[in-house]
Amino acid sequence: MILARRPIAGKLTFLALNLAILALIVLGLLAPAWRMVEERMVAVAEKGEVLARYQQIAAAEGQASTYARQIRDRNVQGGLIEGGNEGAASASLQARLQSAAESEGAVVRSLSALPSRALGQGQMIGARVEYAGTLAAVTRTIHKIEAGPALLVVTAASLRPRREARIGSAEEPQVDAQLDVYGGFKEARP
Repeated sequence: MILARRPIAGKLTFLALNLAILALIVLGLLAPAWRMVEERMVAVAEKGEVLARYQQIAAAEGQASTYARQIRDRNVQGGLIEGGNEGAASASLQARLQSAAESEGAVVRSLSALPSRALGQGQMIGARVEYAGTLAAVTRTIHKIEAGPALLVVTAASLRPRREARIGSAEEPQVDAQLDVYGGFKEARP
């Protein structure tokens, strides 16, 4: 009986040894292939992220083109401050700032010209204006300045409470605001 079992044990040992060798060969061949598949999956994911960023840029390009068209249309319709010279354009800017305050219920306390700035081939003229009034009136005035037909930009602003609003009071808080406003300048051609 012992002799009869040995051929089965030998066959099992032979089979187990061959299976182990086959597993090592398969793992030796499949492991590099699996690593290569994983690396390619990571590369595909990275390229997907890059593609998503490019799609965002392409979408923003459309928005930028729309904004550029709006600016061009504003310039055609008077987006730049025109004047015979820099002084006349500065006076026009100051008049616009004064009228914006008056139409929104704010009071102009001070208005003065700022030095002009070069901007590419153009020039920006500026004014410093101090407003007083309710917070709502000053806020509406600032919105009107930036949303008006002239392309005006608030480059600096400070807001200070003029007097404290009482708790429980229906009275709106009073503020003083100081703004530096610049606009594109275009000399009128004769």
